[in-house]
Formats: sequence, C-alpha cells, structure tokens
Amino acid sequence: MAFNRRFWIGLLVSAALCAAGLHGFARTRLAAPSLGMPRLPVSSAGGYLSASDSGEVDQALFYFGLLGFGERIRTADILVLGSSHAMFGLSAEQLADAYSSATGRAVSSFNMALGNGEGLRFARMIGERLRPDAVHAIADPFGSTADGLSMPAREALRGGPINGYARVFTIWLDYLRDRTLEAVLPRARLKPGSGLTFGRFLRGAFVFRDWQTGEVHTVWSPEGEMFWGESSAHGHPLERQGSFHVDPLSERELAFLRTLSPGLALTLVPYPSYDEAWARQIAAQIGAPFLAIDPDGLLYWDHHHLTAASRAAATLQIIAGLANDRSSRPSR
Repeated sequence: MAFNRRFWIGLLVSAALCAAGLHGFARTRLAAPSLGMPRLPVSSAGGYLSASDSGEVDQALFYFGLLGFGERIRTADILVLGSSHAMFGLSAEQLADAYSSATGRAVSSFNMALGNGEGLRFARMIGERLRPDAVHAIADPFGSTADGLSMPAREALRGGPINGYARVFTIWLDYLRDRTLEAVLPRARLKPGSGLTFGRFLRGAFVFRDWQTGEVHTVWSPEGEMFWGESSAHGHPLERQGSFHVDPLSERELAFLRTLSPGLALTLVPYPSYDEAWARQIAAQIGAPFLAIDPDGLLYWDHHHLTAASRAAATLQIIAGLANDRSSRPSR
C-alpha cells in the first residue's frame, strides 16, 4: 500500500511539474497573440466562426438552412452571391443601409457568398432548395474549384441535415478546444525527420461572420487582425499578374440568375487576373445590368480579398451604380 501511495503521488507530482514546464514554455517561447484571444465560436455579439483550419461551416449552414440561416436567406430583401471575393469585397449591411435610407423603411440583407473558391453552382443549389424571396441580388460570377464545387460543399452534400449539424459543431468544438488550450500549453507534434516539435493550437486565419447578415466582421490570426488592419493604410494595391482558373457557368446557373431578375445586377470584385469583359458578357446573356468596380485606390489584405475599408469603398461604387438603375430598387 505504501509503495502504491508513493507511486501515485510521484506520478501526480511529475505530471504537475511537466504541465507547469509546458505552460512556462508556452508563455515564454510562443509569442502571445497580438490582439488577445479570439471570440467564442458563437458570441453574444452576434458573430459566429465561419472558417478555421478545421474547415468551413457556411456550406452546411446555408444549404440546409440550419440554425435559422435558411429563414434569414429566404426572407432577405437583398442577397449577395459569389465566392470569397464577394464575401470579403461587398457589404450586405451597407447595401441595406443605403436602401433603407432611399426607401424610408427597414430593408434586410444577407451575404451568402462562400469561401474556398465556391462559385455560383452551389449558390444555385442553395437557391433551388431555399427559394429566396429577395427583391434585389448582387452576384459575382467568379468561382474557382476543381469541378464546380468546393470540398466543404461536397462534404455538406454527402449527408442530410443531421450530418450538416455534426460537421458544424465538430468544427466549432475543435476550435473551442484549441482556443482553450492556446493560453495553457504548446501543441506537441511528432514529425518524421524533425522529432518532437512545439507550436500553437491556434494556427492560420479564423473568419467570423455576423449571425443575422452573413457579413464578415473579423479575420483573426495569432499575428493580428488581417481584415481590418491597424490603420486605413493597411493592405496593398491590386497586383495584376498571372492567370487564375475560373469555373464556367452552366445553363443551369444562368437560368438560376434569370430567376433573380429584374432585381439582379452582376459585378466582379477585381482580383489579380480578373476579366471584366467576361463578366459583362454573362450579364448581357441574362439581361442584367453590370456594375463595374474600379480597383484604383482599393487595398487587399492578401492577393484576392479586399480590406474592410476597401470593401466599404467598393460597395459605395455598387450603390452608385444601382442608383442609376430604377428597376434595381426594392419595391416592397
């Protein structure tokens, strides 16, 4: 009995000393995140974790209409559709404010643009399932996937709503675990050829969107806020270089866009190899106005995505274009 007692006491003391040592290593060798800890996966401020290094939840949330997202998409007066270019580059809330001021009534909006290169094929699938009643829609036709669908979209389509919930909560719980351990312990990994290495639990970028409008509010990383930056000068101008694969639009996507008329307008958020003539041609095919965005003066936090300040400037260009088209104003 005495031996057993000594063994367990020694084991507990050793474990406590190891944990204290690892905690000290995490505090001294790993720099603290410059903006403190990120939000909870679902916060009282109305935000939710959209994407992390574990995956993206929006494809499941939007397609199955989980947690009230179906109702918000279905009843929004204004919808924004497209890839992450439109997700970061167009403000649904700003559009709603402009229309509310113009019409004298509350106008709702939702940005249902998706990341991972998701184009209008999946937007069409969401639309066919939810049947949104939007009076107006802004669509950016860019998409860049292997076969018209991103990996998160294909994973969402493999099962029904129950699997969708499981995917969403798995990503949120993975993040909550890593967020909890970030300030306590380093993350140990055994890598072939490198041996045991220590690093962060929170890695990469974490995108947070608004629960009611789908608006991107924060892109948090251990190095700092990526979307807002520390000043209005944060970011760099558009770099016109190379070429980028663009998913072609099928007749089904074009037919879906026509169902959004007469309140539909197309745009193209500028990116390194963007081709405005291609987007104008699509707009002409479906009989919708095309609203150009001039990249002069816009700044990007990476090669493809506008900063928050430039999102506001790009959206102002869209609002000015819409003001010249009477049929684009919500009438209900």
